[in-house]
Amino acid sequence: YNKNYMECLMKSFKEFILEKLDVLEKSELPLISKCFDAIQNSYTALENEKEKYPFAIEHYSGYTIIGFRGTKRLTEYIDDLTFSKDDEIHRGFKKHSDKMNLDDIVKNNDNIIFTGHSLGAAAAAIKFLEYRTNHETKSKIKMLFCFGIPRMGSKSFENKLLNVCSNPTKELHFISLIERHKDVDPTNDDTDPVTHHPGSFAEIDPNLVDFVDFHSLDDLSSKPTFLNLHLHSFVNYQKSLKPWIDLL
Repeated sequence: YNKNYMECLMKSFKEFILEKLDVLEKSELPLISKCFDAIQNSYTALENEKEKYPFAIEHYSGYTIIGFRGTKRLTEYIDDLTFSKDDEIHRGFKKHSDKMNLDDIVKNNDNIIFTGHSLGAAAAAIKFLEYRTNHETKSKIKMLFCFGIPRMGSKSFENKLLNVCSNPTKELHFISLIERHKDVDPTNDDTDPVTHHPGSFAEIDPNLVDFVDFHSLDDLSSKPTFLNLHLHSFVNYQKSLKPWIDLL
C-alpha cells in the first residue's frame, strides 16, 4: 500500500476496530507485532520438528513475551473436545495449560506478556490468571493478548480475569476477526467462528473485544471458506493487523 493512501483510510478504519488498543502507549504498540512473532515462532518450531514446548519466547523493549500456538497435535484436538457445560474453566484447556510449567521463566523475567492464538490463547489466559493470582509473581505479569480465543467456561472465569487487573482495558486484549459484507445489515457481519464455541459456555463481553476487519484495507474476501474458518486462521490475523502495525 501507498502510505499516504493508508493514512487517508486510517480514520474510518480505526473508528471500526482497535478501539481498546488505542489505550496502549505509542511505545507499547509494537508489542502486537512481537506477539505475532512469538506465536509464529511456536508454530514454526513444530513445523520444523524442533518444538520442545507449545510456546516460544520473544524479548522486546524490556518485555518478555510468551506466545502459545494453537491446536496442531491429536492430543490437543482431544483437549479441545474435553469439557462439560458445567466447567468453570474448560477442563481440556486447563489440562493443556497445566502441562506447561513456566515457573522458572516467570521467576527469571519481568514485564511478562502472555499471548496466543486459538487453543494457545486459552492457555495464555489461564497462565495469565494463574500467575496474577500468585502474590509472588503478580507484579511481573503485565498484559494478555488473545487472538481467536474460544469460549473458556463460565462467566466467573472472565470475572476472575477482571478482578486481578488494575486496568482491564489496558491489560486484557481479546482480538477477533470480523468480515463485513456489502449490502448486508452490519449486525449480520461474520466473525471468527471459534470465538463462539463451545456454545454452552459464556461469551466474552464484546466491550472487552477488539474486532478487526478481515483484510480491512483490501477488497472484501470473495472466497469464504467452510463455516468461515478463514476468519480463524493465524495468518489472516497477521495480515489483517499488518496495515495498522505498519503505520506505527
